[in-house]
Amino acid sequence: MTLEEARAEIAALDREMAALFARRMAAVESVAEWKKAQGLPVLDEAQEARVLERGAAQIDDPVIRALYLEFQRGVMRLSREHQQRWMEGRE
Repeated sequence: MTLEEARAEIAALDREMAALFARRMAAVESVAEWKKAQGLPVLDEAQEARVLERGAAQIDDPVIRALYLEFQRGVMRLSREHQQRWMEGRE
């Protein structure tokens, strides 16, 4: 693969990731709506642990797995922030 091909592949993946991120945030809004109606807090440590475990189990390479976990923790932090804003009416 040439450098240009690799960069084109990364650009295509970035477009997919952006679309998936937007879909994830829409789902986060649904979760926030449900939690607000039930009077539940944003943070659900047990659920976050399950998400991390499920994702990590799909990656064989230990170095890539560690990077994925760091990435996913960042996504979950942003998801919590978005949930909190949504629940406070600051969409």
